Amino acid sequence: MSRFGVHSTHVYWDVDQWKPDEHKDPRLVYSNVKSALQFEGFCPGPMSIRAYGDKAKTFSDDLTTEYFDAGIDVENNGDQYDRVHEMLIDMVYWAWNNSRGNLVVISKI
Repeated sequence: MSRFGVHSTHVYWDVDQWKPDEHKDPRLVYSNVKSALQFEGFCPGPMSIRAYGDKAKTFSDDLTTEYFDAGIDVENNGDQYDRVHEMLIDMVYWAWNNSRGNLVVISKI
């Protein structure tokens, strides 16, 4: 039994602050995040990941598609302030609608 309950887990990932390895398969990135969260007691239920960053600097169009196909939504945001602002709005909206879920942030901020 998970110490955080059997609920959905939604991950907000600042890819400009915590960059993915360029050579990793997006499915492996998803799997590694899920495994790390399971180790910490999260994710007995469904998990979703939303990555925030400047697509032009971080993801090519092909890589964006690969991440989407792996279950990671990629949001195109401008500078750091726009990115953090968008993440906070999305987190509040998600928390408002999912009071029984787990919310995880991956960032260096």
